[in-house]
Amino acid sequence: MHRSSYSRKTLAIGLAVSILAALLLINNPFTLEQAKAQNFDNARVADCALAELGTTRATGWDQPGECIKSVQRWVAEAGGYFGWGGVISGYTNSGAVQVTATEATKGDILQWTTGDDNDWSHPHTMCIVKNNGNGRFWIVQSNWDHPGYVSESKDWDPDPAAHGRSGYYAMYWRFGTVEPAPAPPITGGHDVVGATAPATTSYFAEGTTRPGFDTYFCLQNPGTEDTVARLTYMKGDGKTATQDAGIPACSRVTVRPADVMGTGDDAAHDFSTKVVSLTTQPIVVERPTYFNYKGTCDGGSDVVGATAPATTSYFAEGTTRPGFDTYFCLQNPGTEDTVARLTYMKGDGKTATQDAGIPACSRVTVRPADVMGTGDDAAHDFSTKVVSLTTQPIVVERPTYFCIKRNSD
Repeated sequence: MHRSSYSRKTLAIGLAVSILAALLLINNPFTLEQAKAQNFDNARVADCALAELGTTRATGWDQPGECIKSVQRWVAEAGGYFGWGGVISGYTNSGAVQVTATEATKGDILQWTTGDDNDWSHPHTMCIVKNNGNGRFWIVQSNWDHPGYVSESKDWDPDPAAHGRSGYYAMYWRFGTVEPAPAPPITGGHDVVGATAPATTSYFAEGTTRPGFDTYFCLQNPGTEDTVARLTYMKGDGKTATQDAGIPACSRVTVRPADVMGTGDDAAHDFSTKVVSLTTQPIVVERPTYFNYKGTCDGGSDVVGATAPATTSYFAEGTTRPGFDTYFCLQNPGTEDTVARLTYMKGDGKTATQDAGIPACSRVTVRPADVMGTGDDAAHDFSTKVVSLTTQPIVVERPTYFCIKRNSD
């Protein structure tokens, strides 16, 4: 009887505790809510923050002048929701997405924390207006310069230790949606000497469909008869691909190699090209290329195709000074392998050589800096003589990418 009574009491107590816990979870405003996506313009958060610059509000627990209460207000005014929770869980439970310092952009929130979700001793909450790109930010904050005062800093160091908050670290959160930044426009110009006559065959040693490069072939038929051009792409992996294009009489057609080769960051997407008119009608071919090279320089280049390969080619210009990436693209359009020898005639009077094997119907890229290194002197300026060491003629181009500063005078 005693054991039965004890069991009933234990059961009743357990049930009461469960009900009480459930009630607390339902009614506690600090209960973490389920994450949910927020469909509003994230940049609006920063606009709402900027609109309050120079204003002051009351401070203290749960007062509107506190830094986090200000950020919650700016998110709400922008059309989002920033609810209750801990220093970190308040974000995750409101559907915010953590981003990196590099990704942080207008409207994102910069939060200092010790990593303890319940440590509200000295955190600080700010709204980012602009990522300056150098590890610093333009931010709007409340309750920093003066109690409850909304201020800005256009060169803010996000490291808490730089502001006397050792033991803290920065986290970055996003509540709204961010439109992808439009690709920067490619700028530049190019120039080319006109062909003195059309030809039935043209060669191009350089070509690529790597990311950041848009390569085209422009085909002109100046005659009175229609023709078809066949473009044979001799790739860096030793394989080939073809693309045919009909060209009406007295007309022009544009061909995009990526339509058959796709895009990829490997040798299979580097190629040389042989363009042949499949009738007796000669044509003129140019290869314009537009590029953003490694995110450091953009522009375009254009060249008229060579009408025949040769066993020797000369290039007066060339450098491996800082800010210049110089290459040689070697095309072997024949059926026999060959070896090319590049002799670099340097500005200091010395020479250097570099050999490159070129399989039949293939393309190879050579980088002079691999043997000459880089330096800001005449020893790193050079002219080049390229010779095929067999009877197999080749086609050679010298693409150069550069990012240099102009002289101020």
